[in-house]
This record gives sequence, C-alpha cells and structure tokens, in this order.
Amino acid sequence: MANNLQREFPEVDTCPLYYISTHGFYDMEKYASGTPMVVTVPPNAIVIETSKIGEFCYFTNVLTILKRLLLDRPKFVEYLGGTSSEDPLAQKIILTVLSSCQFYLPGVIIPNRILEATGGIYKSEGRMESERTGDYGNMGFYKYTPGKQVEPIFTRRYSELISGAYGSVTGRGTAVNTSSIPFETSGTIFERIDTYKDSFKIIVFSSCGEIRDTNPPSASKIQEIRGIQEWSVRTWNERLKVNYNESRKALHAEFDQRVAETLGLASKNYVPRKLTNFSEKQVPQLGMTLRSANKKGGTRRFVKKSKRTRRIIKRSLKYRVR
Repeated sequence: MANNLQREFPEVDTCPLYYISTHGFYDMEKYASGTPMVVTVPPNAIVIETSKIGEFCYFTNVLTILKRLLLDRPKFVEYLGGTSSEDPLAQKIILTVLSSCQFYLPGVIIPNRILEATGGIYKSEGRMESERTGDYGNMGFYKYTPGKQVEPIFTRRYSELISGAYGSVTGRGTAVNTSSIPFETSGTIFERIDTYKDSFKIIVFSSCGEIRDTNPPSASKIQEIRGIQEWSVRTWNERLKVNYNESRKALHAEFDQRVAETLGLASKNYVPRKLTNFSEKQVPQLGMTLRSANKKGGTRRFVKKSKRTRRIIKRSLKYRVR
C-alpha cells in the first residue's frame, strides 16, 4: 500500500537521489556581499538537509546510518513516508537521524547554505589522512539511481574545492576563517544538478549548519533562517502526515548488538553498550564537529569533542538553536 509520500510524489520510487556531503556554514558576510541568503527548491525536487542553523553534524555517522537506505530505495521511501516493518531498534536509530533533518517540498524557499571542502593533511594520534582519504574521502557529490551503482558526480568541481582551499584556511575552532577559498551553495548545486534534466529528484545535503556571524551579530537574519527551517519541517509533517521525532519517541527498543551491526554500527560508532531505551543524545550521536588548524594555521580538521568541550562550545554559540 502506498504511503502519503508516494501518493504525493509517485516518482520517489524510481527517481535519482543526489547526495551532497561537504562542510557547511551560514556565512552572514557572504550574504551581505551578494550571495543570496535564501533560494528556491526546484519545482521537481524534494530536499533533505542535516543540521539546523547553529548545529554541527558527524557526517560519518549520518552516512553510516543512511547508506543502507540510499542503496535500498523501497526502504528509504518507507521511512520517509512514516512507516517501517523493521526491528524497533533499527527504526529508532534511523528515525533519530531523520528527526535531526529538515525537509523541503518542491518550490519552497530554503536557506542558502555555504558548502566547502578544505585541503591539507590532518594528523591525529596513530593516523594521518587528507580531505581526499579516510573519513573525509567519503565527502563529495554522488548520484544514487535505483538498480544502478552509486556514481560520483561533479568530481572535477569537488577537486577544485579541495585544491583551492589548500594552505588557505586559518583560525581555530569556531573562529576558523575560510573566506578566501572557493565554495558552492545549495543554490549553485541545484543549478548543477538541473543539467541532468530529471523529471523528479531527491537531493540530500549532509553538512554542518555552523554560523559565521558579523560583528555586531545579525540576529534578525539568523532568526529568519531558523524560522524557515522550522516552517519547512512543520509543512512537511502536515502534508505527508509524518513526525519522525514523535515516532522515534514512541518506540521502545532495547539494545541489540546484532541489529546494530546490520546498520554498520559498533561501539566506536557511539552505540550504547547497556540495555536501555535510546534517547536523542545516544543513538546515533550526531553531535558536533569542529575545526582546528595545524601549527602553521594552514589547514583544518574535524575533531570529535569530549562532552566537556562540547558544553563549552555550546555556550560560545550565542544563537544556538534551543
């Protein structure tokens, strides 16, 4: 039986899905200098984006949870439509991811998130990687078409974003400065995807929603973006008769390692080790990712912070979503 999503958008079962994974920002300086702060979702697309304004996202955990759905369109459509016959634990984990996202219907306005890649070598204890390898190698632009292999797209442009950023990133933590490096936006990605001439498509943006504010702060702009995001979720829920957050809360699921492993999760991926119902902060920890420079200040990396550090960072984000 078709769910409301399929009735509203019959092509969701067969249309291409574009997965756009980058670093993400709301940059008030760029908006003030000519980059549109809001754009319009294409009339033949639905858009999903991770993280609200002022929030950060573990893109690796999001991909771990969603990858199975990206490769299994019937199951993906089932979850988006608000139904699933899977184990309650699997539902709880996936709905936790979906409840952290915004959903935009065709033709509505969407905040124009700034999308970047950064170049350089990132060193941590026992490992070394770059923007092109390791966890960061999973970032990029991809096309998922039911029945076909995943296809990397716009590879030349993504390579330009990385090489154009190499050695140009300065600052630490939330004070990182990438003002001089090349970037894309939600709007420019819409234009690039439009060249495929699809009759319908799904576009997923997996990135942080970090705020780069002005001095004095642009409180009204931040509130406008926040309002658009909140409105988009309400509108989506009302039209499709879904509420992923409420559905997640209603599930009673005990931890099961076997089920967790079917989702590609292990203890290192923040699956709780004790028998318990999962809370929003437990499965999965979408959490925060922050940037830090190397000793020369030329590159940055994403660092998974401790609970104490995350509390400090939260206090530093004046306009963090409550």
